[in-house]
Amino acid sequence: MRKLEGVEQGFQLRSDRERLALESWVDWRVNETSLRAEEFEIALASQLRPFTGTRFTGARLDGQILWFHAGGQRNSSDRVEHKLTLLAGGSYGLARPFGADWLDEARIGGRCLRSWDGGRDLPNESGDGWEVFAQLDPNPWRATTLRSYGSYFRGNDFHAERGDPFYTLDDYGQLGFKLIVPVALDFRFEAGVALQLGESQFNGSFLLGFAWGQAFAVNALRPR
Repeated sequence: MRKLEGVEQGFQLRSDRERLALESWVDWRVNETSLRAEEFEIALASQLRPFTGTRFTGARLDGQILWFHAGGQRNSSDRVEHKLTLLAGGSYGLARPFGADWLDEARIGGRCLRSWDGGRDLPNESGDGWEVFAQLDPNPWRATTLRSYGSYFRGNDFHAERGDPFYTLDDYGQLGFKLIVPVALDFRFEAGVALQLGESQFNGSFLLGFAWGQAFAVNALRPR
């Protein structure tokens, strides 16, 4: 009995510094066999905060890239696929805007996305899209945040490999709320709801769980 069937392998590098947040990884999803083609991906997600400590400290620049490959040289499969996904964008946030002590931060931003797909006996396809978003982080109770956020995405045959499935739609809007309550040290309790509308189809998602640390979000390449 093969107890590790389907287990992925790889390594990851993460950093969250004052001026740069970075996450990169290599992931071998499927090992090559005599009958099966290998699958692996290489990705980099970064956020630059170039004006930290100045009057424009709330400015952030985002960049992401993911390359997915399926194929191999030592198997009987003819499968060869390549997928490339790119993202570039930015946002600006204000801490306690207009002297509102009850509001930790207000942030707005936008992103542009691009994808290319191709391979052996497959048509070469490309897609693109753009997204705008806004987020408010009020703290109605001590050390507690009630995060509200919204976004709108407009795409044209954009394909995000292993990413948020809503990015495959050509029209997609989202509105969500999340309660974040610190428990101890870096542990926190999170509960929330997100409402999505895409191509006249409605979807609702619920969140309930515990989190540790301050993870660097990779929105476009992985599910949210």
